[in-house]
Amino acid sequence: MLAADTGDMPIEETIWDIVVPNDVDAQQHDLTTVLADLITKRLPASKKLLAVVGWSANGGCLFQSRPGVRRYAVSYRAQSA
Repeated sequence: MLAADTGDMPIEETIWDIVVPNDVDAQQHDLTTVLADLITKRLPASKKLLAVVGWSANGGCLFQSRPGVRRYAVSYRAQSA
């Protein structure tokens, strides 16, 4: 078996720059749901998002802030579809 062949096994990955507009009010929206929606849009059709595992605002200081948005590094669990 090749290292890249994970079959149906869930894998954990990270997207390093998820941008959330400031107009998405964290008080009214669950950040996990917002991040999951954004990740799902970026995943290839061959992968299915299982869960958002965690996130770090500004990628743990890797990113400079930009006006009008919040930036996150997001760890998630996915599976081949």
